[in-house]
Amino acid sequence: MAIRTALQNHAAVAVVAICGGFLGATLHDWMKSAPASIRAKRFEIVGPSGKILSYWGPDSDPQIPAATPKGVLLVFMDPNGVRRCQVGAGVGNYSPELQFYGKDGPSETKPQQYLPHPRFSIGLGYNDDPGLAMRDQSVERIVLGAVHGDAPGPSEDTWCLSLREPVTTLVRSRASLCAYRALDGTHGAETLIIDRDRRWSLPPQHPAQ
Repeated sequence: MAIRTALQNHAAVAVVAICGGFLGATLHDWMKSAPASIRAKRFEIVGPSGKILSYWGPDSDPQIPAATPKGVLLVFMDPNGVRRCQVGAGVGNYSPELQFYGKDGPSETKPQQYLPHPRFSIGLGYNDDPGLAMRDQSVERIVLGAVHGDAPGPSEDTWCLSLREPVTTLVRSRASLCAYRALDGTHGAETLIIDRDRRWSLPPQHPAQ
């Protein structure tokens, strides 16, 4: 009986040694052959139900036209598939951006008639000028940074802090503090307050208007 027990013990030790040696050699070979970088088109994090909660890759918003260059983003979504936060390169120009959406943000699963706007955004726009915007459900309420028109050009150089009332009409109350470069190349500053049909500015007339 003692001899059998000793043989069993020696056999167990041998098995453990063989397995340990095999695992060690395998791990060593795997470490040697591990790639210096991992390449993939998209990384995803899914919840217990299999729904995608986050991804890192090209923007998957279905509202973006197929011909428009898509930026590469790190996106976080809620359980309903609504995009709530994104950071990365923007659509079209690959400018860096950070955006936060409300519960009415872009849906990753349902088509939407309009592309929802972020409630808070910060990024670089035309000419790599920075801008920060905060908005409610309808309009931008606070804008800080460079301000460009619909067709920006190299002569534009206006930076503002602007506050607006929560209405969508074309004529609305707002207050702005701006530094600008006028079309004639001169520089200046302006304080502007608009309250419905009343307007007050300092200086009284903006040279660029």
